[in-house]
Amino acid sequence: MDFVESLAQQKVGRQAFNQYSEENFPGFFTTKLNLLLYLTQMKQRKPKTMLLGEAPGYKGCKLTGVPFTSERIISRSNRFDLFGYSEDIWDLLEERNVKLQTESTATIVWEILEKYNFCPLLWNSYPFYTYDKKNNKPNRQPSNKELKEGQKFMVELIKLFKIKNIIAVGNSAQKTLNLSGIPYYPVKHPAYGNKDAFEKEIKKLRGEKKIS
Repeated sequence: MDFVESLAQQKVGRQAFNQYSEENFPGFFTTKLNLLLYLTQMKQRKPKTMLLGEAPGYKGCKLTGVPFTSERIISRSNRFDLFGYSEDIWDLLEERNVKLQTESTATIVWEILEKYNFCPLLWNSYPFYTYDKKNNKPNRQPSNKELKEGQKFMVELIKLFKIKNIIAVGNSAQKTLNLSGIPYYPVKHPAYGNKDAFEKEIKKLRGEKKIS
């Protein structure tokens, strides 16, 4: 898919990391393949809603290439028939005693999506990993410049998938959509103790049939 290749070619700033780029990341083949498979599977599902987050987490999308996922999430098939390693891969992992990374946000999001049988297209406002080396922070909020750079990828996905509704998870997502003039439903980011609020808002939107 041209979309994935354009992500891989995107230049990023000094405190950002393109996890799809051969120049930046030794695991680029895995992240690109995972994302391509995910987008192909989602294209078949024809989602009408996008769940838009902030940026890849260092234990999540940075390693997997798929927004709101961790190695643990992507290793197992779910109720939507997405993801899942083959038995051969599982045997190899067990043989080598490989520990798969987990990420709290990814775990919460997928628990709630499966609970409410809701499978939106997942994306991030800035699709590349951001960090703060100066202050030794493994994650940081994307800058306004980065959010503007990420806009084009978000808009392209909205067009490719003919998305009708968008849920903005957290402030960065809201800022990106405000810059784009695109209407959205704001919800709390599930991190930092907001799991119950996030679930309540998703449940309410589903109950009111504003998202599908």
